[in-house]
Amino acid sequence: MTAIPPTYEFTATNAQEIYALLEAAEKLLDAHLAMLDPGGRELRIDLRKATPARMTLTLDLGPILNKITEVAELNEQIKAPSANHTDR
Repeated sequence: MTAIPPTYEFTATNAQEIYALLEAAEKLLDAHLAMLDPGGRELRIDLRKATPARMTLTLDLGPILNKITEVAELNEQIKAPSANHTDR
């Protein structure tokens, strides 16, 4: 009997979901690795290094960079009037 390897695809739409998915992926990977060496907690790092697996990760930081730009522009607008203000 040949097992068909599972492929997982995750989608996140905000930063919190990204963190949660990364944690879930790590737990899923560790659960599978545990089946290779049940009870071998001390060997887990070596097992992680020696076990082939593949992951493709696309991280789009464009929306965050857009927000950073917006905040920087707003900060400049707020600072501009006070820089030009003179007491009479």
